Amino acid sequence: MSGKLEKLTILSFELSEQQVSDTSYVALINPEQLVTETSIKYEEKKTKGNKSKQQNFSGTSAPKVSIKFLFDSTGVIKQDNHEISFSLSGGLNTAGSSTDSILGKKPNGGTVDEQITAFKNATLKYSKGAHEPKYVTLVYGGWIFDGRLTNLKITYTLFGSDGYAIRAVGDATFVETVPKAQEAKSKDDQSPDLTHIRTVQEGDTLHLMCQKVYKNPKLYLEVARVNNLSNYRKLSVGEKLFFPPIKDLS
Repeated sequence: MSGKLEKLTILSFELSEQQVSDTSYVALINPEQLVTETSIKYEEKKTKGNKSKQQNFSGTSAPKVSIKFLFDSTGVIKQDNHEISFSLSGGLNTAGSSTDSILGKKPNGGTVDEQITAFKNATLKYSKGAHEPKYVTLVYGGWIFDGRLTNLKITYTLFGSDGYAIRAVGDATFVETVPKAQEAKSKDDQSPDLTHIRTVQEGDTLHLMCQKVYKNPKLYLEVARVNNLSNYRKLSVGEKLFFPPIKDLS
């Protein structure tokens, strides 16, 4: 394998709207797998005279991702110009490649305890301003996940002759978290900054629909252009029209 080796990186933020990370953690090695999970919630309702319970849909839980992180100070894993492939169940392979992370930083080193502390500082440590755990962004190649740590289990698997841990595995689970401003905007179905698809109703005109979506009827020509309408004055009932975000019209 050739080229630059990208490392899974965790960027942490004290506030959900913060743009610049104040702490980061670069995985010692890349994980073997990323496990994503989403749950559908139902409320059980038992109908009279029926032994079985009816499952009524009540919502969908936020997506979660589970990742195993390796913390190692045995010296077996060299943080030099070698690509490292390490199986958490055992085994090590190296091949010529750069271990620089996608942010241009080297993987976190030091003792196992120091590596775990660095990981906790980026994911678990309370932020000074918000007095709650930090928000994190996980980046691995083209995969990006915004969320917060919900569970961390550390398993120490190897010890030195002095009794200190020289290898451990961290099982971490993160739940997706949408920034508050983005969440508010998503809840506002009429927000002009969101994409809308509207079905033409009896009596609708493009001017009127633009007024409802953008609070600006003068955008009708741009909407007509986006939808390739040859005659914006004559809309067909039941026709679906695409109303892009205002920034896409500028």
